[in-house]
Amino acid sequence: MIGHEMYYGFWRYTTDANGQVTLMAYNGPGGTVCIPRRIAGRPVIRLAAQLFREDQCPIGRDGMAADPVEAAIIPEGVLEIGEMAFYCCRSLQRVRLPRSLRTLGRDAFSFCGALEEISLPDGVQELPEGVFEGCTSLRAAWLPGALHTIGERAFAACGSLRDCPWPQGLQCIDDYAFEGCGMLSPGPLPRSVAYVGVDAFAGCRPATFAWAG
Repeated sequence: MIGHEMYYGFWRYTTDANGQVTLMAYNGPGGTVCIPRRIAGRPVIRLAAQLFREDQCPIGRDGMAADPVEAAIIPEGVLEIGEMAFYCCRSLQRVRLPRSLRTLGRDAFSFCGALEEISLPDGVQELPEGVFEGCTSLRAAWLPGALHTIGERAFAACGSLRDCPWPQGLQCIDDYAFEGCGMLSPGPLPRSVAYVGVDAFAGCRPATFAWAG
């Protein structure tokens, strides 16, 4: 039924007019979570806002006991990960993102303190505000070639970040985007970059940067 919440195993979900599925809640075990590609023959295209958010769940998601998520495997076909979907998942170490992904919501992976590496697929063109803020163990972020905007505080306080090669079409690095990334040396920026925001690299090593060429 369109718009009505339904259940499939550990998942609560809705469908739209095209029969496409949005996952709304998860009440299953922690560890490695494999998100289904289809439910009742319908494609899963979206992870809802706050789907796995842990900071407000002292007794578990939806009031049920739950172990923390340590890894998430997101299948091909998923187009969107909603705002704060993995917010404060402190035990999350690994995420496999699909090539189909187009949109990441604000703060989608904020404060995932155990996350060590992220590889973003080519379909992602913009990183929103705070998307990886406070991921203190994040050492490498592999950005897609089509990326044009890194939003405000996108990687702020990622104190372990060392590797973050710039896409050659990058245009905007917003305010405080890499503030407090003490291990990051920004190095030469692509000449395509038209805007670098306030304190975008405050606290980086070194704190100065230049354009390539």
